[in-house]
Amino acid sequence: MSQDNQSATLWRFFKQKEFRDWLNALVKQSVFVFSVFLFLTLFLYLPTIQAGFVTDVTSGIERIQGQPFSNIIYSFGFPALNQLSVLGFYLLYTIFGLNGLPWYLIFCSLHAFNAFLSYIIFSRLFQQYKIKRAASISLIGALLFLLSPYQTEVLVWRACLNYLLVTAFILLSLFSLIRYLETEKRTYHFGIHGCFLLALFTFELSLVLPLLAISFYTSWLWLNKRPQYFSRYFIKISLPQFGLMTGYFLLNKWMVGRWIGHYGAATHLQFSMTTMSNTLLKYGIKYLFFVRAYSHQYKVQIFSFCDKYAGIILCLIVASCLLFSLYKKSINREKTAIYLLLGAAFILTLLPVLNLYFYSLQHIENDRYGYLASLFGLMLLTFFLFQLPKFLRYILLTTYLTAAIFLLIQTNQIWKESTDVFYSLLADYRWQDAENVVILNVPDNYQGAYLFRIIGQKSGFQDALTYIHQKKVKGKIWEVTQYNMARPTDGVTVLKNKPNQLKVTFNQWGNWFWRNGIGVGPTHQRSIYTAHFKGQYYLLDLKNPPANTVYIYQDGKEWKEVENK
Repeated sequence: MSQDNQSATLWRFFKQKEFRDWLNALVKQSVFVFSVFLFLTLFLYLPTIQAGFVTDVTSGIERIQGQPFSNIIYSFGFPALNQLSVLGFYLLYTIFGLNGLPWYLIFCSLHAFNAFLSYIIFSRLFQQYKIKRAASISLIGALLFLLSPYQTEVLVWRACLNYLLVTAFILLSLFSLIRYLETEKRTYHFGIHGCFLLALFTFELSLVLPLLAISFYTSWLWLNKRPQYFSRYFIKISLPQFGLMTGYFLLNKWMVGRWIGHYGAATHLQFSMTTMSNTLLKYGIKYLFFVRAYSHQYKVQIFSFCDKYAGIILCLIVASCLLFSLYKKSINREKTAIYLLLGAAFILTLLPVLNLYFYSLQHIENDRYGYLASLFGLMLLTFFLFQLPKFLRYILLTTYLTAAIFLLIQTNQIWKESTDVFYSLLADYRWQDAENVVILNVPDNYQGAYLFRIIGQKSGFQDALTYIHQKKVKGKIWEVTQYNMARPTDGVTVLKNKPNQLKVTFNQWGNWFWRNGIGVGPTHQRSIYTAHFKGQYYLLDLKNPPANTVYIYQDGKEWKEVENK
């Protein structure tokens, strides 16, 4: 077929009535709802306009600078087939640079759009399942997702565009699936697979979509008592998706050199039922009770309890649900289908991260892993609460939403304070002409909001100087250690114990020394020094350092230099 004929065929497809219906089904739901969602997001995230240009953002800028645009086909060297999300980052940086306002507007708009898609998907689904107050349930469930304090990492950290985009593509594919089950029009069939293909080349979280699709149409067939049609939908929907996945893995092996990108098979294919059940329960109570906001003592007790008894607790939950459904007459077929579908969707979207480390010590870190799952989990919570008596339902919903908004405002304030520290330290650095600078302490994060974290590289602070503050550093920067910063005034005191030894001590309690995003071991050694960590302080033994080496340390929002006496 000639190029002209292909263009004409494509034009006829986009002109056909079914495609216009697909667009209208999205648009006519409620522009007002999207507008409200967008306004709330922009208002509540206003303190974070200039935040989030940290850690992986510097490596992303380094990766694209000086590269021809044609290297987008290889994701500019990123070890995964994330061409669409990398393209989005490339365009944002190329057009807007480090101006926070357009990044903030685009990230907030994508989040509001995902919440809006959640609303239209579940309002339609609940209506089809003949659920009373379908619009109210879906609206409040989408609102809980929109305002969850656990979404800030995705919205504020500018390295998380992939999570926003892949969630949008997955939801668009599910919307097309629901419409296809209603009408079986080929436009929606095209939408199912087209959006899945876009999701595949955005982020590997898309690999859960075929399982989600099976859950959705299986629930639909069970509700409508048409199980005989399962093979028909499996052939039309699931087989093409599994075929696309096979092609994706083959392409990944050819272009990246391994079957599974990003962290690799060694990380993603470690399956332990104990670990995964523990982590699943932790995610559940994290979203249900905001456990990450508790004091350290209570968090440790609660999550340790999950590690010991997760299997028993999950079995008891499943058994209780089964008994309740058997003996409670008000639980009908439609409600059971919704419970099962939303519960399955929550678990399936967490599957790729259940074998990864669940971080609980501070705020924010790794909250991105639950972004998509929280959409289904919070809709499930809302649906459950709507089955309670009206007075109790609205008391609990109001309490939950109030707590969410309060914690969201608090978390965004953390991002704002971390941004003040970040840019203050970059602006105060004045040793760019020195041949060797040894930094004795670098803030890794501020209450969980990333600052100068670096993993497997030499200096996150130097990367930020180069790519964010755009200061050229002529000499070499040595980072001895990082630490978790808790207050804007946190810092250290440095004393010279011996001619070739420095003692570096925290000025306050509540911090510990880090390297590579985790706590340090007893020692850390490089060619010109060895650090011996002793808890609240460390000793730095100097080993023939180059002449005129400068030693500096961070104290609050400024740098201080060790006097050379």
